[in-house]
Amino acid sequence: MTGGDTNLFSIDPKTGEIYTAALLSYYTNPAPSIDVTACDSPTTGATPNCAAALTVNIALVDVNNFAPVCTVPSFNFNQNDQHAADTSIGSITGKHIAI
Repeated sequence: MTGGDTNLFSIDPKTGEIYTAALLSYYTNPAPSIDVTACDSPTTGATPNCAAALTVNIALVDVNNFAPVCTVPSFNFNQNDQHAADTSIGSITGKHIAI
């Protein structure tokens, strides 16, 4: 296995099945790829015959597309008058719900 994203995957040498070897992130690398070369399993001492090479492209799907949700429809802040401009009167914190 070669290519720029080999640190993200491993391949079972007997079955050829590809596994994740690290956390995949749509936001940092939405389309990782690896180059794979298939070889036969020769008898002991023989040189493997590597005949098939291909690039495996993986398209990650961003499954966390939930918009932030406010659980309260409005916020009220009380502030005395006679304050200078740029005086903070309150703060609202939101939460992005992840899967």
